[in-house]
Amino acid sequence: MHFRVQVVSDAFEGKRVIERHRLVNTCLAEELATSVHALRIDAIPTSKWDGQKQEESPTCRGGFGK
Repeated sequence: MHFRVQVVSDAFEGKRVIERHRLVNTCLAEELATSVHALRIDAIPTSKWDGQKQEESPTCRGGFGK
């Protein structure tokens, strides 16, 4: 399965993008190990979030959805 998540948190303040992604990956470790094929992460510090909604994800072009 393909997933896209947008997480806004104070925990991301002062952290680099890779550090924010690692925090999200740690929370989703079980799912990532068993059922997730692809994951797009938008990890945004609260101070940087302006209430924007995610862009719509494109349709999967590979795998079983061909």
